[in-house]
Amino acid sequence: MKILWAILLALGVISAPLSARGDEFEKQLATAKVMAQEFKIPSPQPSGYAPNDTIYFSYYPPQGVQGRAPGLILLHFLGVKNNADLKNAAQYAAARGIAALVMTLPYHIERQVPHISPYDRFDSNTISDIKQSFSQSVADVRAVTDWLTARPEVDPQKLGILGASLGAIITHLAMGQDNRLRAGVAFEGGGDLQKIRQRNFLGSLLLRRKHKPLTPAQIEELKSVDPMTYANNNRPRRVLMVQAARDAVIPPQAGEALWEALGQPPIQWIDTNHIALKLAGTSSIRAAYWFLQAAWRGDEEAIRKTPKIHVPTLKFGWITGLDSRLTPAVQYQALTLGQRNHMALLGANLGLSGRGPFVGLAATATPFIDLGFAYRLNGGQGLKPYASFHVVF
Repeated sequence: MKILWAILLALGVISAPLSARGDEFEKQLATAKVMAQEFKIPSPQPSGYAPNDTIYFSYYPPQGVQGRAPGLILLHFLGVKNNADLKNAAQYAAARGIAALVMTLPYHIERQVPHISPYDRFDSNTISDIKQSFSQSVADVRAVTDWLTARPEVDPQKLGILGASLGAIITHLAMGQDNRLRAGVAFEGGGDLQKIRQRNFLGSLLLRRKHKPLTPAQIEELKSVDPMTYANNNRPRRVLMVQAARDAVIPPQAGEALWEALGQPPIQWIDTNHIALKLAGTSSIRAAYWFLQAAWRGDEEAIRKTPKIHVPTLKFGWITGLDSRLTPAVQYQALTLGQRNHMALLGANLGLSGRGPFVGLAATATPFIDLGFAYRLNGGQGLKPYASFHVVF
């Protein structure tokens, strides 16, 4: 493993996306120290579980603003244990003149109910549980939006919302039901909850959760909390979608379906899986901040120039070929040539297998299989065919 990372660092192919050393944005983020103010208000749509029926949020006042500042609500992913990542993003936003609010979604962190996990509610086989959890989430977003608009330092005409995974689904739902939220960023969300339930391979595997088939009546019932139902209401406003091409939690088809329903808003595809966004470093915060400011200004040209989010494509699994029938391997997709289904059509890979380091050029057959040719760097004799069987993070 050390040999592989040494090769990657020497070639400079991972330093920028993973660390952004020397980047002015990184320096500003590191020095942004806006103190949070902690608040709690009652949920307007109580669940009946006392711990869950109080909304907790951290508020970061805007700094250095003359007049009223934009306001931003940030929402976390499913099963989060703390809000550290979003609080870092909120600190940076506040330091740049945005009133940032990090809200805890129902059944998470301070709102945890004994013996009930967030997965039991948002990914339940009982449709009434799913409806209650999503409906309460949207109602809570509306409540903190009310709270934000009442702040004298916040401009009620410049409100936005940002969410990741579950938070991204809630972002789409909230924007479709509250026209005060005029800009949004949704990281790895989607629509068509029935499709998400059916194809959430990674979630089902890790949680050992088997989804029961839904009846037509249940599918119809689920639509009341599906972003697809409210997509038409969100068309006049601005949302940046960020989707993972190899997502095994939110299937790419769910992102594409919602993108079409929303009228094809700005979208960025990253050639990774669901959890890889954590490797984006500051590029995800940079893109979100740029897009929101441009959307609030109504600046179409700036929206089109939203910076790209950079996430490394890391493959872990097994390869056959290269003088081995089957050996474990880790690979970094250093170069992408063309695209198919938002993934690399051809990828130049730097890898380390049980037979040593190698470089290869392979076609993406499926999200989990590459076929190509490679050269071993420790005694290989010319290019040899190989196949890679992997998962991507």
